[in-house]
Amino acid sequence: MAPSTRCLNCRHRFEVERGADTAECPYCGTKWRISWMDPEQPKVQGKAE
Repeated sequence: MAPSTRCLNCRHRFEVERGADTAECPYCGTKWRISWMDPEQPKVQGKAE
């Protein structure tokens, strides 16, 4: 199972590819910058440009 995080726009959880710097919410399409607390815990850091 891939790690997941919560979209700050629509509040749905979505999977993030391990090690990715950015991710797009499949529910609302918002693109986010991602940081990693550890290899299994992605965290949204703000909108990607």
